[in-house]
Amino acid sequence: MKKYFLILSIILASPFCELNAQKAKDAPSYDEVLDSMAAYNFEAAIELLEEDINKRTKRKKPTEEAENLLNLAHRNLGKLLATERIVIIDSIIVDKKDVLKHIHLSTESGNLQAMREVLNKPDTTDCVMFRNQLDNQAIFAQQDANGRLTLYKSELIGKEWTKPTPLKGIAEEESLADYNYPFMLTDGATLYYAANDEESLGGYDIYMTRYNADDQEFLVPENIGMPFNSPANDYLYVIDEVNNLGWFATDRRQPEDTVCIYVFVPSERRTKYNYEGGDTAAIHNAAKLLSIKETQTDLEEVRAARQRLTLLAYDIRDKKQQTGKSFVIDDLTDYYSESDFQSPEARTLYLRWLETKRSYTEDAARLDNLRSRYHQASKQDKEKMKNQILDLENTVLSAEKSIISMEIEIRNTEIKYLTR
Repeated sequence: MKKYFLILSIILASPFCELNAQKAKDAPSYDEVLDSMAAYNFEAAIELLEEDINKRTKRKKPTEEAENLLNLAHRNLGKLLATERIVIIDSIIVDKKDVLKHIHLSTESGNLQAMREVLNKPDTTDCVMFRNQLDNQAIFAQQDANGRLTLYKSELIGKEWTKPTPLKGIAEEESLADYNYPFMLTDGATLYYAANDEESLGGYDIYMTRYNADDQEFLVPENIGMPFNSPANDYLYVIDEVNNLGWFATDRRQPEDTVCIYVFVPSERRTKYNYEGGDTAAIHNAAKLLSIKETQTDLEEVRAARQRLTLLAYDIRDKKQQTGKSFVIDDLTDYYSESDFQSPEARTLYLRWLETKRSYTEDAARLDNLRSRYHQASKQDKEKMKNQILDLENTVLSAEKSIISMEIEIRNTEIKYLTR
């Protein structure tokens, strides 16, 4: 919606619509059109705009505003018709400034950091840096000489980072758009980022491009469409290829400075909804991401993905503990080992929690192994393995719940002891 009002404000301020009493009187109201587009009812918006253009043409009145909005409505309708089927396994609403803290990316997939943390100084632009899995290449956003956000690249040569240079092929010099939130796949060529340019559906949209090594520049970027993009702001698209998990962030239907992070299962093959022969209401809901449950058509796939997500989160926690970060007591206190606990009861609970987590990790690994073997097994073997898988799923699910409840109990017990 923000993008539509921005377009209108630009158009109304153009020389073609220079204010005088008569032209102000002629200026149309497109509230109904904008409401239709915000509701993804692009066909209705197109019909209203075409009718308005016909009327204004007959009266020899300006049509530039309506034509620009009509182009936008046609572009958004095209993206709606190409809405991709995805499987969403989870979502979380967070402050926009904290979005990177809630994306559990494996080290093999690279690293994302806020530029304010990299530079250790305040940053009101929310610039993001991506560093590859080898930690020898960085792609990041920063303001250029004109004050717009642009993507830059720097490489580690020996022990020194090269001078940042703009990514070739991403943005035209005359563009007024901002470019941010970069993420590159492990192939070192496929780049995702967000931009609020003239091809977006509204505000920031997510784009994909690939690096052409022969020309040493990126190919023409492609808007990845719905449901990842929307008339709102869609910021970040991240893929963990090792664990086959993906994240993207959007502020659709969210309060200001708040985003919703969706966790989904990436697919190598893009599958679209059948708009002409299908349930159009269901497709609209899918494009808007109104129901996570409706995307979960394969429950086994969802369970397996959630399992991978949980294992990834615990793996990252373990690695943080080994590098100096461990059990979080509160916003200001981290404990590194059992000796840090002041409460004897909390210390005992913590040791029990470690043992439960260890058993959980082993059972989860066994479950993953069984699932992999199940797909290759004969029909007879599948019958034998089915009960094993179900039993292990129940065991792992029970352990997940126990670990979470134990963490809460440990924190509460320690805090109660410290504040007694």
